[in-house]
Amino acid sequence: MKQNKLLIKISCLLFLLTIVVSCKNGIKIDYYNNGNVETKSFYERGKLIKVIDFYPNGDTSRLVYFNKGKVDSLWITYFPNGNIESYTETKLDKQHGISKYYYENGNIEQLTVWKDGYVEGKEIFYYENGNKRHEGLNNKGIKVGNWIHFSEKGDTLKIVNFDSDSVHDYVGKPWY
Repeated sequence: MKQNKLLIKISCLLFLLTIVVSCKNGIKIDYYNNGNVETKSFYERGKLIKVIDFYPNGDTSRLVYFNKGKVDSLWITYFPNGNIESYTETKLDKQHGISKYYYENGNIEQLTVWKDGYVEGKEIFYYENGNKRHEGLNNKGIKVGNWIHFSEKGDTLKIVNFDSDSVHDYVGKPWY
């Protein structure tokens, strides 16, 4: 009888301890050798909800949000100069929404639309001067339809027709 009561008390204590640990809110901070913050990890009820990484000089290098232990909502990276390097919308570890990649000068390099981890819809790539490099459509990660390639000055170089990622037709001058 005493053993049963002791076993019940131990079980209750373990259960309460589990609840207390799982309700943990707070911030975990890691530091570089120079004393600057390297990473801040934010927890709510014991689960990771956000991570901010920093360069050794203290500037932000990455911001990531989590839900249920998976990357969710946003993933943003920064160049050392502070400009955004990439902006990606996510949904439970899959790219879902818009991704934008940038050159260090701040001009956009690539604009991609994602749905459940697949490139879906229009995708545009740019030269560093801001002019389009090429653009086209995707269906579940596969290039479809006409993809137009441009020179750095903006002239159309060629149009490639894709059918399940296969080249069907070249129109115009070669792109090289």
